[in-house]
Amino acid sequence: MDAAGRPYLTDFGLAKDTRDTHLTPTAEVMGTLNYMSPEQVRALRRNVDHRTDVYSLGVVLYEMLTGAVPFEAETSKQLQDKILSKPPAPVRRLNDRVPRDLATIVHCAIEKDPGRRYASAEKFASDLGCFLSHRAISAFPPGLVLRLRDRVQQHRVAVVIIALIVIAAATGMVVEDLHNDAELRTEVRGNMERALELVDQDDAGDRIRGALQAAEAAERSSGLDEADRGLRDELARRFNARRSILDQEAMAAVLGAIIGKSRTTLDPQFGQTQPVRRAFDNVARAAGYAGRLSEDVGRELARLATVGIVLTIESDATAPIRVLVQSLDPVSGAVSPAHVVLRQHAAGTDAKFRLVPGYYRITVVQSGIGFSELVRSLKPNREDVSLVARIVPEAILTMRPIAAGRFPVTTRVNRGDTSGTIPMTVTVDLPAYYIDPRPVTNAEWEAFATATDARLPKHWPFLPKPADWGERPVTWIMFNEARAFAEYHGKRLPTRAEWEFAARGKDAWKFPWGDAADDRLDAFNLGRERYPAANMPKDQIRPRFDWYVNNVVAAGRTPPVSQGPNQLHDLVGNVLEWCDTPTWDRHGEVLLIDLESRFRMGLYCGSTKAHARENGLQWPSRAGVPYPQLTTGFRCARSEAPPPEGR
Repeated sequence: MDAAGRPYLTDFGLAKDTRDTHLTPTAEVMGTLNYMSPEQVRALRRNVDHRTDVYSLGVVLYEMLTGAVPFEAETSKQLQDKILSKPPAPVRRLNDRVPRDLATIVHCAIEKDPGRRYASAEKFASDLGCFLSHRAISAFPPGLVLRLRDRVQQHRVAVVIIALIVIAAATGMVVEDLHNDAELRTEVRGNMERALELVDQDDAGDRIRGALQAAEAAERSSGLDEADRGLRDELARRFNARRSILDQEAMAAVLGAIIGKSRTTLDPQFGQTQPVRRAFDNVARAAGYAGRLSEDVGRELARLATVGIVLTIESDATAPIRVLVQSLDPVSGAVSPAHVVLRQHAAGTDAKFRLVPGYYRITVVQSGIGFSELVRSLKPNREDVSLVARIVPEAILTMRPIAAGRFPVTTRVNRGDTSGTIPMTVTVDLPAYYIDPRPVTNAEWEAFATATDARLPKHWPFLPKPADWGERPVTWIMFNEARAFAEYHGKRLPTRAEWEFAARGKDAWKFPWGDAADDRLDAFNLGRERYPAANMPKDQIRPRFDWYVNNVVAAGRTPPVSQGPNQLHDLVGNVLEWCDTPTWDRHGEVLLIDLESRFRMGLYCGSTKAHARENGLQWPSRAGVPYPQLTTGFRCARSEAPPPEGR
């Protein structure tokens, strides 16, 4: 048990507390000999530390790759001598299918000298992770100098005798340079031949680079013959050609992710848009093959990896600002623990930070004053993304409080074949929040447009307007415009789960009052003319104005018996309402999220009463973010409190 109370399980027969010098005073050898490090074999207790475990783990990996342990002998004494003085057979000599980088990792782990071994199991694991993800490892294969030194250590007596002869004769007697070892030259040639066969395989980069490096070392030490130089040049030419192709593909994928189409999907397994994931896959493939990242690709990748945020905070107070960020899962509705990106930020100055592309809720908190919430799907962008957070302390004064709870959100998704759709339910845990009692009205939108120069809906210029025009729900508003309204007033748009939970209650009723389609349904504006009306010209605005005037009614007039327990108006009929939840569907076994589309909840006035009785509020509709909808309005929401800081 350590000081923090964390328990550790170990084999107590071989356990050692490095701080205690009183245990095991004798120099006995303990452990399974084949897996013991040289320092264990010597039984020098003062030199045995955690690196001996790195060695033993390296032996296990060596055995997994080759089918044999590094050293075997008939007697324990012979085995100890080999562990102490003999080099292990190269992994790739026993199994030439083992990648060069992986073999290098193994040999680094089983170095005889602990100082040349991995300094910790963490560094050992890190290099294995780099190998698996096709990134450069930190370990290097032993160079010619180290190999020569090892040979000298193996043959100390012979080397001393040769040295004495050389010194005594002083006649320039030539001692054959160990660098010209025929075995090494044969190995260099064989490696190049095998690498040439694999040059077009993306996972062969480490072997090709190793073969070229070995050939260069052999050229410097003893020279290559003409055939070997030709082989080396051909391998280098084809390697560079393949590397150039992979760099071009990586660059195209990265640029496509940055400046590609606005309509993208999110793969929830990886938390990335599909173009981003493809870009990272292409970059990893190119870097793994070449052993390095192209400077040009790296420059563009930096833009893809993170998005710059410039956050302007509007508040009448001067208290310091704190900014928290949470990742959102559109499918499950789960929200990650809050990560603080800025603490004690000075009011009145722009806040700047960077986030990786993804789907986020950003909460701006001003101590003792209030907070604001911004929800964004961040895509790779060459320019910084500008956001504005307005802290409005009185934002919740007219809103309805909704207690925390759980709600089952059901969506019809593709069955996976051609036989239609099936319901898929995800249960969402909802913290407490507030929601508007009715949709935003024309009068409220007009005041917002006057204050901010926001766009007025296309059908507004026409006359005559009815007397209750200002009380009717504003429609023909794009999703981003509705979100801008909410944020201007210190609020946000509700998620689909929040809208449904407020409207249908914890028991997921079909209607605000229960599952019965009784006479309370008659209080809602249903059964009007459908939209678009028959023969309505696509390019004319006046018919749409007339449809709105004749079918949409003033908001906030639902009788109390039909409002449900949360006292909400206009949940059934009148207009649909935007929710800030991206739509998603199933394609085969993969769930794909459309970041440029949102769910709409409710039933609009053109829905028949028969349809309303059968379906209630159970099923959403979908609409693209860039497209205003004459049948769609919105209401606002806000969390009850800022999220607690995560660990």
